[in-house]
Amino acid sequence: MNATQRQPFLDFGGMAVLLAVLYNAILSVVNAHVFMVNSSIVVASEVLIVTACLGYIAMKIRALPNLFPPLIFFLAIFLGFLAVSIVNETLFVKGVRDVLLIITFFLMGGLISEKSLITVFKILGWLVLLFMVLENYATEIYAALFKPAFYYANTRGLEEYEFNELGLFNASLGYDNRFSYGFLSSHRLSSIFLEQVSMANFSMILCIFLSAFWTRLKKFDRCFFLTLIPLIILTNSSRTGSALCLIALIGFFVFPRLPRFINIIYMPLIVMICYFFFYDPDVLYDNFNDNLEGRIGRTSYFLHEMDLSYFTGGGLDSINKTGDTGYAYLIYAFTVFGLIALWLFSALVVPQNTPEQKRYVHTANLFIFVNLLIGAAILSIKVAAPLWLMAGFMYYKFNKGAEYA
Repeated sequence: MNATQRQPFLDFGGMAVLLAVLYNAILSVVNAHVFMVNSSIVVASEVLIVTACLGYIAMKIRALPNLFPPLIFFLAIFLGFLAVSIVNETLFVKGVRDVLLIITFFLMGGLISEKSLITVFKILGWLVLLFMVLENYATEIYAALFKPAFYYANTRGLEEYEFNELGLFNASLGYDNRFSYGFLSSHRLSSIFLEQVSMANFSMILCIFLSAFWTRLKKFDRCFFLTLIPLIILTNSSRTGSALCLIALIGFFVFPRLPRFINIIYMPLIVMICYFFFYDPDVLYDNFNDNLEGRIGRTSYFLHEMDLSYFTGGGLDSINKTGDTGYAYLIYAFTVFGLIALWLFSALVVPQNTPEQKRYVHTANLFIFVNLLIGAAILSIKVAAPLWLMAGFMYYKFNKGAEYA
């Protein structure tokens, strides 16, 4: 019996990532049918998941041989957080949480088995497909099961006007000039994620997984994911997902041939393109359209207007205005040096000795730095958990010319 056969079907790391992705869906069912859930319960659930992971990491720390890169990253970005807190005389606790998610699941990636990691994505994939079918063909049953409006009203303070008569987000129905494939469903599907943005991000996470672990998957699983990814994109009408998944498909053949660490150019290149093509000095922050072009334009506006905030942060008032621009959020929360730390960590931490590592690094970096143009969703636990779990696995479990450990 070889090492792969002895690996558990689902180890602690696998269960932790499943909970990280699914806990909102679980809480929404509890909120709809058992007892009312508030924001404190949501926060406590996330804290419990992360605390359990940190406890597990502490017990297994000797199995992680090289902690220097993730610890240097954590120290660098934490110093940025402290500087912002001191200058602005405000403690932005969420900033600590954001960085902790990256480090926690990166280290969990060094402890999870290959079999468990693949199993996590298979379970999530099948759950997403199951509830996509339910949401599309039995929308009233789906809405009654999760009651997304009721859940987000209780836990996020969203107003009734943001939802339709079924209790789904109005944004799922689209709006004038909103891009849509019009495929199968009359509205943009959300499945287990309850809202559309996370569903689109999951399609891109699956692309990263599929490109990096293609050679480790059985033929049936390859066919399943190759079907599921375009199905999510088409029923969610995600333009960003469409573009990045197409790049991932081309990159599957191209990325392994590129020079090592050439991916370090992605972040500055993306920011320059954003600024030169989307910055409009005649449009103020509040006047950008709520579409892809408008969100990128808002990012370019923030980057142009920051001035000394690049080095001092912007305080809570500024941070709270950056919902559609992840770059501004990171700079306001951690200074520009925090953004640079994330850039270098993402680009350089995973060695690029194998085709799988190169595919992961290129697709993941494109996803991260394009996504930051339109929001900070990569810092949510349901995105951060699977994304950085794969990074940690690639960092700890790959050796040149060797099989997975």
